[in-house]
Amino acid sequence: MYGFAAPADSYGFPAGARYVALREVADVTLTPSTQTAMVNTQACVTATATNGNGTGLPDVKLSLSATGVNPLEATLTTDAQGEAKYCYTSSQPGTDKLTVSNSKVSVTSDGQNSASADSDGQYSASATVEWQAAPTPPPTPTPTPEPERKVLPIKTKKVATSPVSLGRDDKVVLVKSIGTNQQGEIAVRAFCRPMGTAAAGEVRFCDITVSEKGKVTVRSTGYDTLKVTVRVRATPKPGNSDTWRASSWRNTWKVRA
Repeated sequence: MYGFAAPADSYGFPAGARYVALREVADVTLTPSTQTAMVNTQACVTATATNGNGTGLPDVKLSLSATGVNPLEATLTTDAQGEAKYCYTSSQPGTDKLTVSNSKVSVTSDGQNSASADSDGQYSASATVEWQAAPTPPPTPTPTPEPERKVLPIKTKKVATSPVSLGRDDKVVLVKSIGTNQQGEIAVRAFCRPMGTAAAGEVRFCDITVSEKGKVTVRSTGYDTLKVTVRVRATPKPGNSDTWRASSWRNTWKVRA
């Protein structure tokens, strides 16, 4: 175009504008690219669709497929940030290769649609999930058996047979001796209980003595009949509990005057 104007002449040319649509998918990613998960747990991947400025695009339909131990096909839709998350589990160990893709449509300067630079007209991205079997728990340790402990013996000599009678000195020996081995010690308890009537006005008593060697002697007067019980317990001496365990013995006599 040519024109005349003061103070100078001028030339002008018609101009135009070109616009690029920023709603078109320019890239698809799938993250993480590799991961390891245990069998019977969950693995997740996130697909992202972005435009030429790297901004996430919402409401984009993406196709997800997998080959390997868990073949699958799914359709995902991106959220407001341009992301779509997919999670799944596996019941067996092995490897899955996941692929996400989207058909790309761009706008040329003449306003006509054109295909993606990819030969199949899609943007795609891949990721790998390695499924591992759960570790075998360690074997339960076999408990160490405790050493077998022997029962402490209780050794008695000349045990009187019930019933017994008091002698002329109003006493009788029920057991000549009570003992155990060198790894144990003995405790003796004796009880006396009247069973018959006593003469009126007489002195009445029942006395039981146990000597250091375990000799049990009953002395009584004033009662027709007595019931005498002797209880013995053998326990390990200090330092012997790992090899010896306690034992007990008891006997009861009817003692007549």
